[in-house]
Amino acid sequence: RPGELEANPVAARTLASLGREGAVQLLELEALSGLNVLALVRALSGGMQAQRFAQRLHEATGGNPLYLLETLRSLFSVGLLTVSEQGWSTPYDEATSDYLELPVPASVSEAVLRRIDLLGGTVRRLLDLASLAGDGFRLAWLAGGHALSEWEQALALERALSAHLIEALEGHYRFSHDLVRRALDQAIGPERRALSHRTLAENLTRQGGSPEQIAQ
Repeated sequence: RPGELEANPVAARTLASLGREGAVQLLELEALSGLNVLALVRALSGGMQAQRFAQRLHEATGGNPLYLLETLRSLFSVGLLTVSEQGWSTPYDEATSDYLELPVPASVSEAVLRRIDLLGGTVRRLLDLASLAGDGFRLAWLAGGHALSEWEQALALERALSAHLIEALEGHYRFSHDLVRRALDQAIGPERRALSHRTLAENLTRQGGSPEQIAQ
């Protein structure tokens, strides 16, 4: 995955050597589109009416095949997805409008966190705090909350950007997918969460943040 080779120079050198020898070919895989997820669900389930279900899966996983398949496995394992004569079915089929009731499984969150941890502890500390800052964040909001030097923060930010965990916008940053932000958010304990919220609120207050941001 993007960023993993940077965190593992031995593997990077090995792959580069194998590539020069023609023993391996590196392929860059994109996320599945909404139509591709729909086609996959129809092929696996044997049913043709799956538009809303497939749309929910695409939104929840960003089209990442790993997260998509882990989500399906989890839904089957807990009995929220079953096989019927018409294909797959869930307890929400009759009443739902968007399948928001379907939970994102813990295994997907764990897969996300493992990927982040491979980039190093500084990346995890930076993103942990950023995950509590809302839909978007500025670096100044995080000051003093992650115990990183300016240099460590810059390196962690570069690694997170290279791994496509976050993306840069005009003057601020946001997570590339809410699945990443939620996985980090849910793994933070109550004591650390309280300290992090206090840091964010104090920084926003000093920097003229809106009352709504500070309250959040």
